[in-house]
Formats: sequence, structure tokens, C-alpha cells
Amino acid sequence: MFSDRSSLVREKKFLPPPPDGFQRGPHSSATLTDDHTLFLLNQQRELRAKSESKNWLQRIFRRH
Repeated sequence: MFSDRSSLVREKKFLPPPPDGFQRGPHSSATLTDDHTLFLLNQQRELRAKSESKNWLQRIFRRH
């Protein structure tokens, strides 16, 4: 069976919503993590789009 420690690591903890008018500081770890995740996803999407366009061009030139 799993230990308590390993099950705690797998559980995702959500913070309660901030009160109205509350603003996150630029140093907030949640915001930084979210921004970094979005950055990585966008980077992957751009790389994939570039490679797909190259493959598309190569296919056109191969046929002729």
C-alpha cells in the first residue's frame, strides 16, 4: 500500500478564492507557475507549427 506521504504528494491542494479587491503580487508562486506552464505550452505549439509547415513544404517539393 501507499504511505501517507506519497498520497499527499499526489493530491492537488487548491487555495480558497481571494477576497474581493485582492490582487496577487508579481512574486506569487501560483501566478509564476501558471505563467511558466502557459509559456511552455505556447513554445511547444509554435515549434509544432513550424515543423508542420516545413513538412508541408517538403511534401510539395517532393511531388514535383
